[in-house]
Amino acid sequence: MIFGGALVTGQKIKFTPGDKVLFSEDFSKCSVGEIPSSFDKIKGMGECVKYKNKIWFAPTSASKFGFLKKINLGKDDFSIEFTLFTNNYRDVPYDFNILSINPAKKEPKVEKALHFAFEPMGCHISLSGAGELRNTPACHKKKFHIAIQARRHLLRIYLNGKRIASTPFTPKTDIIGFE
Repeated sequence: MIFGGALVTGQKIKFTPGDKVLFSEDFSKCSVGEIPSSFDKIKGMGECVKYKNKIWFAPTSASKFGFLKKINLGKDDFSIEFTLFTNNYRDVPYDFNILSINPAKKEPKVEKALHFAFEPMGCHISLSGAGELRNTPACHKKKFHIAIQARRHLLRIYLNGKRIASTPFTPKTDIIGFE
């Protein structure tokens, strides 16, 4: 019998970004009060705001918000990185969806979804099909750098450079974007 403390896992493996950048959004070029122009669709109400000498895209209402970017990433071997900043204990929940195409309906479908909930007792990160990945107490006014990597039929999730999850990932069609 082997106890959990004796197991060797890859959880301490750090994220290494890919070789080629396919899309990048620099919010510093977004005027305060405006919406970034490089996304294909904005959901909900949000605008560029200045906070701590940086420009961020932030919700302006309590409803869910997000942005859609159509980009063909293939079925495997891609990574996506972004940073979330929690400002209030009751920040709007955020869902980050990786999209494929539903061949029968010829429309996007959510292949995998990361859900971020910001509550007084902590920030919760969960993944569709896997449940909660991390609960971070005292997360008020903190930055979270998220990296998602698809490689060798696995989807790996990194938080602040360290891997927090690895799950099988074999989409039937190409990944066509994210929202």
